[in-house]
Amino acid sequence: MSKSHEILSTLSSPGGVVNLWKLRELGLTSGGFLNSELRVSAWAKLLHTSKFDVDHDDCNPPYTNSEAVISQVQRDVERSLWHFDDYTPPKFDPQSPNSKNKKAHQKYTKKIKAKQKILSVVILEVLRKGKGKTHYFQGFHDIASIFISTISDASLTTKILFKLSQNNFKDSMSSDFTNISLALRTTIFPLISHFDPELHAFIKESSVEPFFALSWIITWFSHDIRDVKTAARMFDVFLCSHALFPIYVAVAMICHEKNRMVVLGVEECEFSMVHSALSGLPRNMAKIGECGGDKIDYQVLIDRAVEYIREIPPRKLRELGEKYNKGEIKVLLEEVEVKGIAMMQPPPDYAVQAEVATDWKLLEENRVRNNNKKPKERKSRSIGRRRSVKTTPAPNSSISTSTSTSTSTSTSTSTSTSLKTTTSPKSKIKLRFENDDATKENNNDESFSHSKTAFGVGNTPPRPAPAATLMMPTLVALIFTAGAIAFQHHYNYNTTL
Repeated sequence: MSKSHEILSTLSSPGGVVNLWKLRELGLTSGGFLNSELRVSAWAKLLHTSKFDVDHDDCNPPYTNSEAVISQVQRDVERSLWHFDDYTPPKFDPQSPNSKNKKAHQKYTKKIKAKQKILSVVILEVLRKGKGKTHYFQGFHDIASIFISTISDASLTTKILFKLSQNNFKDSMSSDFTNISLALRTTIFPLISHFDPELHAFIKESSVEPFFALSWIITWFSHDIRDVKTAARMFDVFLCSHALFPIYVAVAMICHEKNRMVVLGVEECEFSMVHSALSGLPRNMAKIGECGGDKIDYQVLIDRAVEYIREIPPRKLRELGEKYNKGEIKVLLEEVEVKGIAMMQPPPDYAVQAEVATDWKLLEENRVRNNNKKPKERKSRSIGRRRSVKTTPAPNSSISTSTSTSTSTSTSTSTSTSLKTTTSPKSKIKLRFENDDATKENNNDESFSHSKTAFGVGNTPPRPAPAATLMMPTLVALIFTAGAIAFQHHYNYNTTL
């Protein structure tokens, strides 16, 4: 069974429930969610968002962005050309008015401008919904560009970005970078010291601070990768893992055999040379579709980062920091406690929830809900169709209408009853590296340990199931899905008549 079919069967389970741990496992393994079509559904499920969600705008009084913020966003968006790499600019000589590609170039420019306008609107709406507590930073447009290029739906992209701005990017979108700087200074060097003492000693000798990795962390590597498909692949990973996982990926990149030789091979152990070598490491990574050469596959870093977080999960970072370099950062660790850095808090409930409703289940609920809201309109449309077939009104039409209304009401009740998802009590607000056990009850299950390790909640190595065991549920799921679709079309046809 191909991976695309496995992702599809997970997203469209005949039981009406998506197994989120399985989905996270698929996002972490080679290729991630493979393409934009699958990513749209997978990302929305992982973040518990949907186009059917009602957007409650509770900004009262209405909040508006300042002119300075609007101007900054527009300037950054105008520079966002590489994000839209699905448009290839045609060759055009502006000095030649009779250029053959003049119209093609104008069409290209028009498409880019339209994309940039949508991007600007999405970013400003996310900031507006933040009511002044969510601040823009240069690099957020890189993140938003990847989402809008992949999803191609401004409304859904806005919902996803706003949720991330309140969780994964909360430290980056505060009034300053104090929190994110503390997170870097208390994690990156202690981790490098643990996994590669020689490289750590060399970097420390050059007096380089870990801020060379700032753009990697705050933009999920999208600013440095500069390739939409590769950046989207990394987004698969970060949406399936702990908020600190980008730091583990950064450490895996620095400590990789080829990259460490680049850093150790500089002419002199001096600040500017070492900092330049470290900052340029993303250029050594292979983009999606690149084959051969000496570049490093990102999947190698992802797998290694999973091993790192398995060995040193977030709950052990404080202990590691206290031992680091004879207590050098103990004062910073105390400041971390006072600040309450979001990255180091337990993940939000949705991030470790076990299951969520499928799209077809949400669509069915939405249809029933709309039918219950407008019974009179439904009745008039139904009678109108009957009259188009017969010259005389159908007898007992009011009785049949009331019957269908009561039926839809009971259907709504049964549907909402069957859609109960596994929800745990809210995690207590403690530092993530102090308490790493704030997870769901069914996290004790040893299945999908690869994805649970990426959240720092499992240490058991994954146990592959036999091929026959994997195939049978899939075949049964596909058969049930086909039957459910056929029944749904039949039900819709009869309801229409």
